[in-house]
Amino acid sequence: MNEDVAQLIIDALGPLEGVELLDVARGGEGAVALAAARKGATVVGVDMLPPSLAAARRRAEDEGIEVDLLPGHVAYLEFEEDRFDVVTAAGVVTRAPRPAVAAGELVRVTAPGGTIVLVEPEGTTEKLEAAFAQRGVRLQIRAAGNERLLVLAEKTG
Repeated sequence: MNEDVAQLIIDALGPLEGVELLDVARGGEGAVALAAARKGATVVGVDMLPPSLAAARRRAEDEGIEVDLLPGHVAYLEFEEDRFDVVTAAGVVTRAPRPAVAAGELVRVTAPGGTIVLVEPEGTTEKLEAAFAQRGVRLQIRAAGNERLLVLAEKTG
């Protein structure tokens, strides 16, 4: 993930002071996770690729930013239900082998009233709507430029 995708996600979130945030498949050497931590969020990042985790850890250490970076996979998030105020990811739902499973896990770990913010490839609206159908979220999908969609899912229940 490049820095402009990370900035798109951070801009969509607004104030983050005191927010507990999960960044899934953090990409871009932890760009979203580190930006959220700089804005006052308590951040946990997960990724299934050890080199990505190592790069993000180095970057966090170099910048003196405290984030918890763990191995993990979007289809098997090892966190309790309703834990995070915000969950972020880029390109993980529509690229997952089972998008509905990935969406279900993101919703499961999001607290009621919490928000999921995703950036996904343009042309995947139907796949996203199907993945989040019947999941207790209010879904907004809008064009974000550069062949990307910004997806906001508010957990309603």
